[in-house]
Amino acid sequence: MLRFLVLSLPLLLLALGVFHFAAEALGLPVPELPAPYLLGLWVLEALGLAALFLLVRERNLGRWLAGLAAGWTAWLFRGPVLALAAAGVSPMPLGSWWTLVLAWLVLYTVCGLLMAAVAGGLERPVEELAATAEPAAVPAPPGEPAPAPPPAAVAGPPAEPAPEPAAEPELEPAGVPDTEPVR
Repeated sequence: MLRFLVLSLPLLLLALGVFHFAAEALGLPVPELPAPYLLGLWVLEALGLAALFLLVRERNLGRWLAGLAAGWTAWLFRGPVLALAAAGVSPMPLGSWWTLVLAWLVLYTVCGLLMAAVAGGLERPVEELAATAEPAAVPAPPGEPAPAPPPAAVAGPPAEPAPEPAAEPELEPAGVPDTEPVR
């Protein structure tokens, strides 16, 4: 999860920044915010998108569907809900907000697909997992001997059995004489 966040957060910040500057260059109406607030907004958006993706991904939907679901869920609140809430108090006309809503749909779809691509790059192939996994220990039924361990995966001559340790002589406790007690 930490690797996902380390890789996806800068990528999401880059996508959000490129979108903002492209929207300005295309003449789309974008809310005017001071640079520190804008950067803070992008960081919050990136963290929220990544967290939402991780929550949706836990539902085992598949990474691409999880990415789209996370992006579109975030868009629902950033797009139509924000437009309806802000249109009443903002000097921007309502039509400008709906233009932004559709642009944000494209942005959040791209962000969802970017997160899915990052998550896919972090997944290990099934063959690699199977090669590194140890077989599960299956307990033997009562009264039967335990199953033999699987043969070694390394080809080569069989290993020689380890020599048995030499038996140590039994020592008497210190301070105890080797004689019978007197009666």
